[in-house]
Amino acid sequence: MRTIVTDRETDLEALSRRIAVAGKSQVVADELRRLNPHADLNDLPQGTVLLVEDEAPIERKMTQGAELGPLGEVVAQLQPLIDGAVAQTVARVTDRARENKSVADALKLASMKRAIAVDPLIMKRADTFVREAKAARAQSDAAVKALKELQIAARGESERLAKLAR
Repeated sequence: MRTIVTDRETDLEALSRRIAVAGKSQVVADELRRLNPHADLNDLPQGTVLLVEDEAPIERKMTQGAELGPLGEVVAQLQPLIDGAVAQTVARVTDRARENKSVADALKLASMKRAIAVDPLIMKRADTFVREAKAARAQSDAAVKALKELQIAARGESERLAKLAR
């Protein structure tokens, strides 16, 4: 497997004509389409990384072996970035839940209940806080679950990409 990094904004047809050996641009275009479903081949910005088969009828000097190319670097850097983002988000959600629980626990203290009972407005606000904190916790739990599922899926995709780079 090889990679090509676009050195300017282009599209599939122009790129295929530029990298293909004479008379093989359609074969190269079909191969690029098959191997790069992730890319918008009608609008390839500068720096787009595309996969190309080793046996493709291309000018090899315009490509790099995938194991040495940018795909391997992207794969190596991708999962730690995703893991870090998920960890930071989970930590923030956990901190927020802990803060909300501390406030809710404080509102349950006998002395707080007596103080709150004196003012109907404060009582209403306290009840609203407790309800909203429970709802926020449920939303946070669902978000954390979704993030962890995304993290697992991203790990699988990273591993799949790493296999392509070999």
